[in-house]
Amino acid sequence: RRVLFRSGECIFSLESPDNRIRNYRRDWLLAGQKLLSLRIIDNRLQVTLRDLQTGQVISTWEDMPDQRNFVTFSVTPGGRFALAATNQILYVHEIISGQLVGQVPIPESVDELIGMAFNSDATELAIVASYNKKPSSQLWCLDWRTGETVLLADTGFKLDSLHNVYKLGPAMEWVPGDQLLLFYGRDLLDRQTGRFFYRIPENIYWKMPRRALSPTLLLAMMRSEDPSVREYRSDRKST
Repeated sequence: RRVLFRSGECIFSLESPDNRIRNYRRDWLLAGQKLLSLRIIDNRLQVTLRDLQTGQVISTWEDMPDQRNFVTFSVTPGGRFALAATNQILYVHEIISGQLVGQVPIPESVDELIGMAFNSDATELAIVASYNKKPSSQLWCLDWRTGETVLLADTGFKLDSLHNVYKLGPAMEWVPGDQLLLFYGRDLLDRQTGRFFYRIPENIYWKMPRRALSPTLLLAMMRSEDPSVREYRSDRKST
């Protein structure tokens, strides 16, 4: 059962996430206390927007092209657009209506997308991918206002896509301040150069979800003595 917290208190409970969706997130918290969820209904990927204050469904839609080839999915921080990506095209949908409002071609050099995320003000979209069959990964940053590529760089490091990634949280996120990107809670990339910056050493938190709260503060979920309980603790890391 997926539970949302505010100051450690349960404020909303929803049915268990769909375990058939294994390669990207299934739930997003949006502005205005809304929740966007992905589920598979009748073998089709369905998107549902829900009001957390009332529990009521605001909208539901599933008319997405090429969904069998989706490799990653994301939403804008303000909750206006949903992005569904194949390895060739990025489809942009309006969240409320589900209407397809745009398509962005993926660079031909890309072999496989393994993560994407918006920065804090939704002006820039970052995408990590394997490319040209090289041993290292590529970082592609797109200006969301103009559609122009602002960075396309070899990271100098192989960023591995992980199995069952929904257990670890988002594949990629921007560290507050938008100078660094965090991949699967462990690998840091420098936005200015596109280069791999630092790997956080594995510890007791490694196989549990982690989120960046600041450039030096991580929020990690860890197992408690009671296997039915999860504890949330912060862990400072100097970079």
